[in-house]
Amino acid sequence: MSSREEIASMRDRFDKLGLGSNSSINKKNKTMSTSSSNPFESNNYNNKPSVQSNNEGNEEVKKPKRKLELYRMEPIFIPATDASDEDDPHSPQQKELMNQFGSMELECHYCQNPIQPGNEKIMIGQNFYHIDHVQCNKCGKPLDPDKILELGDDIYCEVCFESECDLGKNLCGYCNEEIFGDLYIKALNKVWHPNHFFCSYCGCKFDEDQPFFDIDGKPYCEEDYSRLFGKICKGCNEVINDDYMTAFEMTWHTDCFKCHVCNKNLCDDSFYCIDCELYCEFHYQEKENLLCEYCKKPVDKRYVFALNKKWHPNHFFCNFCKNVLYADSGFKEHKDKPYCKDCFIRLYG
Repeated sequence: MSSREEIASMRDRFDKLGLGSNSSINKKNKTMSTSSSNPFESNNYNNKPSVQSNNEGNEEVKKPKRKLELYRMEPIFIPATDASDEDDPHSPQQKELMNQFGSMELECHYCQNPIQPGNEKIMIGQNFYHIDHVQCNKCGKPLDPDKILELGDDIYCEVCFESECDLGKNLCGYCNEEIFGDLYIKALNKVWHPNHFFCSYCGCKFDEDQPFFDIDGKPYCEEDYSRLFGKICKGCNEVINDDYMTAFEMTWHTDCFKCHVCNKNLCDDSFYCIDCELYCEFHYQEKENLLCEYCKKPVDKRYVFALNKKWHPNHFFCNFCKNVLYADSGFKEHKDKPYCKDCFIRLYG
């Protein structure tokens, strides 16, 4: 039996069952949930392009909207298993499907209820339907065998396909062209041609188990994400992948969070920052000239400022006689050391 004869026979069978274009069957409620944590998924478009020509006579050929031929599906009728014998009119394909699926308990994609083994059934793409459930997924209208359109994993009439289905969800996230192949990648709430899902910076393609990172809806490989958007240690200028310290809107590895002078780790101590460099308390005081020049300990509000240095009041004394020097008595300097006037005259004239 030829393909045209099979379709004509199927249409007659649909008419007898009340599934013709003038019939109306109430659509049953159904719920469907599809989700996948793996971004690499098989596309459910198993239809082969079937371009039909209407160029007979002088009638004007109208271009189909959205290339409907590429979404059009050809249903396959699988007869009841007890209808098979040596002289039956079924095609070799039908016989093969009868042998393969005839005795299996399958689930109707429309109503989600089982199809009893041995019963007649319709196969569209990779899904099976009760003989009376070949209906539009949206409006419930019975579908003609040659007017079945598949989008995603469901079938639609032409009206619902054009007006209700969001074809934008089938546009490649990179080239913005519709995806017609039998494989696509689902990631970042978009779909992608397999060869169009790559790092937005270096262009490397992602393997199935390779992680990627989302920045403004664009995928990046781990290396470029870390380099372009990750945290960089202020101490060693390397990418931070483990624990880190944050201070003054900068980040450091915990091992790099140390004094710039003595390398003391400052994770659990007080610290100071000068020109993006870290200092322990002692070396901060030293750098900022906040230490007594004699005892090298921090000075408080009372101090003596002399020789461009700070001193505790009782630590500013003559370098020779050790007598405390006062501002009203004056002092002399030799090689950055203070002397009282008498000692200076005695030692250096």
